[in-house]
Amino acid sequence: MRDIPTEAIILATGWGWAWLAQMVACAVAIVGFVIAHRGAHSGWLLASLAGIVLVVTPAATGHAIGSDEALFAVPADILHVLAGSAWLGTLAVILIVGIGAAAKTPGAVSLGARVAAMIHVFSPMALICGATVVATGVVASLLHLEPFSALWMTQYGKVLIVKLACVALLFSVGAWNWRQVKPSLGGDDGVKALRLSARIELTVAAIVLLVTAFLVALPLPG
Repeated sequence: MRDIPTEAIILATGWGWAWLAQMVACAVAIVGFVIAHRGAHSGWLLASLAGIVLVVTPAATGHAIGSDEALFAVPADILHVLAGSAWLGTLAVILIVGIGAAAKTPGAVSLGARVAAMIHVFSPMALICGATVVATGVVASLLHLEPFSALWMTQYGKVLIVKLACVALLFSVGAWNWRQVKPSLGGDDGVKALRLSARIELTVAAIVLLVTAFLVALPLPG
């Protein structure tokens, strides 16, 4: 849309209004976290409301809303974003904030035991979210790839293959964390292994998001 003024794109299209809602929600979330950090519970409510907006609006700026099967594609996209955000966002919070907070908390409980308790709570949620990501991703692929040969015959399909390969790697790292790293938690060595594996998992997740950014900018096959 190079011939259309930027203000028209932002203020006169559904995509533009959804994008504006995302920008406002980001600002509101930051304010909410600042308020929550100062001890006010209202900050968490504010941040949660902003989070809901950020989960819902990607469906209104991507392929889901433009699909002929938007009635199914939009809810699937919302669940996809929600599950992926809950899984990887929580892992990022554990790595960036949780482990450090556990190390600074006074008491007789060891760091390894505290981190193990966090991971034992996180793991079931991560498994549910991972399964939801796969299920909704399959639904989206079936809706957008018509005919199925578009998977290897179109630019959209080829980029999707790259994304699927990255997602497979992401799930492999997650499975390694669950089967190998999680049982080793309880001591300092286990915490070190978790830090490393979590960094790798989040790095792969960042690559998935980068590929997704290219994917949503491409036209759907057909």
